[in-house]
Amino acid sequence: MARILVVDDERSYRRYLTRHLAREGHEVRSASSGGEALEIGAERPPDLLILDWMLDDSCNLEVAEALRGVDPELKVILITGFRSERARRDAPDGTIFRIIEKPFDLGDLSSAVRDALSDRAGSEAPPRPGR
Repeated sequence: MARILVVDDERSYRRYLTRHLAREGHEVRSASSGGEALEIGAERPPDLLILDWMLDDSCNLEVAEALRGVDPELKVILITGFRSERARRDAPDGTIFRIIEKPFDLGDLSSAVRDALSDRAGSEAPPRPGR
């Protein structure tokens, strides 16, 4: 399946999402901060980034853009407990694949993950080193 990086500063939520995605067969790593996400993403770039809109230590869009610098085809799903209009407005075009508002059903997350990975597979991205 895919390599997914889950970034959320809420430990219980991060673990919940990580376990769910791992049960679906994905290789999942998680980070509690933007800095940790950048370290993990540089070490082993993900195919998909699931990113909390409001991180304590950094601007999450900067995290998304930095990891897209490593892999321009990286798909980003933004999760938020706030109204998504601001996130849509603040995100540069093409940065965010989908925004999901909390609380959400895990089925909605699974569907977004499938769509993002399917879209990525159809983008004809060149292979990355270390794949």
